[in-house]
Amino acid sequence: MENLLLKLRKNKIGIQLVNGSLKLDIPKYLDAQEIVEEIKNNKTELIKFIQSTQSFKTNYKVIEKAPEKEYYTLSSAQKRMYFLYEYNKTSVNYNTPQVVCLDGDLNADLVKEVFNKLINRHESLRTIFKVIDEKPVQKILETQEIDIEFFNSLPSEVPNIVQKFIRPFDLNNGPLIRIGVIQLEQEKHVLILDMHHIITDGVSDSILVKEFMALYTGETLAPLSLQYKDYAEWQQQNSRQSEISEQKEFWLNLYKDEVQPINLPTDFRRPNIKGHQGGTASFGIDEKQAKKLKSISEESGSTDFMTLLSGYYILLYKLTNQEDIVIGTPVAGREHEDLSGMIGMFVNTLPLRNRIKKDATFKEFLAQVKTNTLACIHNQSYQYESLIEELKVERDTSRNPLFDVMFSYQNFIEEEVDIPGLKLSAYEKEDKVSKFDLSLVATEKNDQFTCKLAYSVDLFTEETIHRFITYYKRIVATIIENPDIRLSEIDILSEEERFRLTEGFNATGVTFPEYDSVLDIFDAQVSQSPDRIAVVHRDDTLTYGDLS
Repeated sequence: MENLLLKLRKNKIGIQLVNGSLKLDIPKYLDAQEIVEEIKNNKTELIKFIQSTQSFKTNYKVIEKAPEKEYYTLSSAQKRMYFLYEYNKTSVNYNTPQVVCLDGDLNADLVKEVFNKLINRHESLRTIFKVIDEKPVQKILETQEIDIEFFNSLPSEVPNIVQKFIRPFDLNNGPLIRIGVIQLEQEKHVLILDMHHIITDGVSDSILVKEFMALYTGETLAPLSLQYKDYAEWQQQNSRQSEISEQKEFWLNLYKDEVQPINLPTDFRRPNIKGHQGGTASFGIDEKQAKKLKSISEESGSTDFMTLLSGYYILLYKLTNQEDIVIGTPVAGREHEDLSGMIGMFVNTLPLRNRIKKDATFKEFLAQVKTNTLACIHNQSYQYESLIEELKVERDTSRNPLFDVMFSYQNFIEEEVDIPGLKLSAYEKEDKVSKFDLSLVATEKNDQFTCKLAYSVDLFTEETIHRFITYYKRIVATIIENPDIRLSEIDILSEEERFRLTEGFNATGVTFPEYDSVLDIFDAQVSQSPDRIAVVHRDDTLTYGDLS
């Protein structure tokens, strides 16, 4: 049953109970014959599950509109973002730029008109932030219009224009959204949309794009019943905080024992103040391997997310020899049904903690990761920021609280972007920001996985990262061929690396010429290179000639 629900979610199949019968909403691009048969075979259990969910929803408290006032409280996620902004106001680490190529007849005036309609529609897009009585608050501007920044350019100049376009936002005065259009030819343009993370997230970006296309083509959007400020006020109410007290206890129990920072083998010494300069290396898991991996996920009742995450844990364990590891992973944070069409910062980060037992098999470890991940997802309403405050984590400017490694999973489904007269495609820009030591992103597309490993250039060279990727791919190749292998038996080294470590580095024997004493050897060195430095003490040096 649990596996079927995961399949429905993964394939974006909607299911409703209408007058005692199941009604399916299946995406038009999906061949769902096998899943439909499985639904028929599990009809009774599905109906019972939906009935229990509907009963839960009736007890779910509706988010009410906040009373009109000058300032509104911040959500937990906004508080964290504002703290990071105050820490470094000139940073662009929390900008969320999107760059799109447009082929066709672009109506620039209409683009401006549509974006200003969206700003009028969503209060979060015309929000600024102030500090009142030493506490950050948000203020909704009555109106706000933005202009489009226009550029004429050659294709070769686009990366430089995009880089300069992404600049710091002023949260105290706004606006926190910018739009740029680069004209390459009469019917070739590049659109840049940049917003600060405090007013948006990944789901919000998708909502914005969808609504932009609707308004650009002349559609009318249904009015919004709630705005982000209503959610923020609701989330911070004492009654809401007491509702999630059980979730709070779950997280405090999970972290009752202190977490040791992950100690990765770095190329450079960790700086005292964490930097955000990053690099990215890409790799793939081909269709043949992906099929085997999916089979393991299905047989274990897990998801591909959990299987790939388990492999990542094993990589980190092999690199550090640490058995207690925390990996952060983002969740949409929109479990309340009233939040589905709202633009704002909802995303929460779950610090997933797992302990590795080297004698466990991969299957056993995957089962553990599955159980712990589902428990964390069930308790996702308790915010990461609140947990950090409650644990009183000691501030370390060289690290993030609780974890320094991330894992994200995306299930990519190709959908047509239909704007008459315009063809939209993604512009691939190099991501030079890394908020963590390592951050692995896996995307399922066309029956295979494309992956990116982002890394801090303050800690690692590109060569080292490619070596880590090779290790991860070896782990995946091993576990899909033998899921019953013990974790201690998984080998990440090649034969050449193993020989170099066990034999090459130990080949330390040296043949010396025959001398009567050490003094004879020293005299020979003096004769050979009298001006070569032999001793260094602070700023003073002595040559072999000086010592003779």
